[in-house]
Amino acid sequence: MTTRLIAITGPLQGSSYELGDTEITIGRSSENQIRIEDHRVSRQHCSVRRESDQFRVVDLQSHNGVLVNGARVDERLIENGDRIQIGGSTFLFSSGEETPPLAGICLEDTTESANSTMFSAESSAKRSEARPGVIAFLLKITAALSVARTVPSVRDASARGILEGLLLELLFEVIPAERGAVVLIDSGSSEPSVAYTRERGDGRPGLVRVSRTVVRRVLEQRSGLLMNFGLSSTVSKDVESAVKGESWANDSGCASVLAAPLLVSDWDDFDQRSPTRALGVIYLQSDSTPFQESHLELITEVSVVASVAFENALYLEGLRKENELLQTAVSLEHNMIGNSAPMRELCAKITRVAKTDSTVLIMGESGTGKELVARALHEDSPRAAKRFVAINCAALTETLLESELFGHEKGSFTGATGQKLGKLEMAEKGTVFLDEIGEMPLHLQAKVLRVLQEREFERVGGTRTLKLNIRVLAATNRDLLAEVRAGRFREDLYYRLAVVTLRTPALRERGDDILMLARNFAARHSAICKRRFAGFTPKVERLLCSYDWPGNVRELENAVERAVVLGSGERIREEDLPESLFEAVGPDPEESSESLQSIVYASKQKAVANALAQSGGSVTKAAKLLGVNGNYLHRLINNLKLR
Repeated sequence: MTTRLIAITGPLQGSSYELGDTEITIGRSSENQIRIEDHRVSRQHCSVRRESDQFRVVDLQSHNGVLVNGARVDERLIENGDRIQIGGSTFLFSSGEETPPLAGICLEDTTESANSTMFSAESSAKRSEARPGVIAFLLKITAALSVARTVPSVRDASARGILEGLLLELLFEVIPAERGAVVLIDSGSSEPSVAYTRERGDGRPGLVRVSRTVVRRVLEQRSGLLMNFGLSSTVSKDVESAVKGESWANDSGCASVLAAPLLVSDWDDFDQRSPTRALGVIYLQSDSTPFQESHLELITEVSVVASVAFENALYLEGLRKENELLQTAVSLEHNMIGNSAPMRELCAKITRVAKTDSTVLIMGESGTGKELVARALHEDSPRAAKRFVAINCAALTETLLESELFGHEKGSFTGATGQKLGKLEMAEKGTVFLDEIGEMPLHLQAKVLRVLQEREFERVGGTRTLKLNIRVLAATNRDLLAEVRAGRFREDLYYRLAVVTLRTPALRERGDDILMLARNFAARHSAICKRRFAGFTPKVERLLCSYDWPGNVRELENAVERAVVLGSGERIREEDLPESLFEAVGPDPEESSESLQSIVYASKQKAVANALAQSGGSVTKAAKLLGVNGNYLHRLINNLKLR
């Protein structure tokens, strides 16, 4: 069956778009395959592309983001029945042999009907004393919604999403509605921003035809409304087939509708007697059983109770989003980007260790971000307001390193014309980071051991013992236990450093983070180069995810920066990346053997193999035959898998 996107809300409502092997983009610009004229939609908002038998939606750094089933995503594989929200438009993803039930709302203009009744919350309050059954039901709803706001699942889903479902289920118990929706609106607008729907019976989401006439009237008059009316518009055949004959409108096209507003007061307006802001509308529909005025009174009273619950849930959701933004800001400040399992584990350990003063040894390959981990430990610690002093033990000679660490007194050696404070002393009450500590000479290791044990030291050429209040972090890409066995590193110092050991994962262990990191680097360097970045081609993404990245994150950033600087289009293409990536990964098995990259790859393999055969396997002689540097040929042999 054809895979497609069906627009169920927004300017393109009722339209259907077939998805094939070609990537499609969605946005406001006319260059997109699906164009949406909506100011909330970016020029190039997102793309949908095939990945084997699945499809992936990717946010192209839009301003307002992409929501899949109500959750904001950067990219995600989509499944049959998923709803993709882009600005004010919602698309249903349909694939496979069975089309999913259509969920969401279908906004339609309706004809005015004389058969309508309005009912306000103030009128309801005057009559509720004589109806103890109604009061009991309101108390039941109040208790249920209060519990729903506090359930643990709120941490994993929208707090409002839980409330909407529960509210509609409770209303179905006392009102003969066949389907219902809770329609939330943007501030200052009557157009829906989010809608939650429910069908009576199995409680699954369904399609609800919502009347703009009803919504606007309820919001303008701030009262509940009962109306019988005829629908003036029709739904496309694509949408009808997606519904698969469900009875969501009767043959005559008439419907009985109940609607009531969700009204709240702003935090600084509690002294006013009436609510000042509308959150949305509760909307119930029946095709067979007409609603009565008693139903109107009840839903109006329920809306008053529900409004308070929705306001609290909205406030909690705002706090959650603010917390996410703050966490993102901290992450960006530390440049700790990644959501893979190894990175989540590392970040959790950093959070626990940072609050202590324990010495930490950070181990990992070159380019994995050991200094970033050290800075994160400092920034999240009680010492964050003090200095973070980093010392590269491999970048200085033995004499200079000792002076840099401990400082020196005037006249302690030739050229010491005055007293100099060392880095340890300058970091008082702060953090010292000893990078590449495996390169430190043995006699300096003994002095560092004393600092760790006694928290005291002497300057070079000095006799006075100075006390220190510092935290020490160290990092190395060497196996220090192997260095201890070889006699190049002190065993006692190793155990003093390794009070807590953290390991930074190699990039090849973080496959889920590669594209996230690459996009971050591309956006950063595009801003510096004043070049628009609209994403990577599928071939580039394949190369980035298939390469081993021996240089880790540093090599990835260099490759992306090169592509941004040398590339010419808005999207980074295969030819913009370093040639070594293609050499190591090889051509796409599904790609034609006649493509330029495949021909070049095969030619290199043949030329190097012939040179090695002629030289009897000698790389040095083969390099001379090919006229290339021996080191380059070694790398080429590895990349071309000719070892």
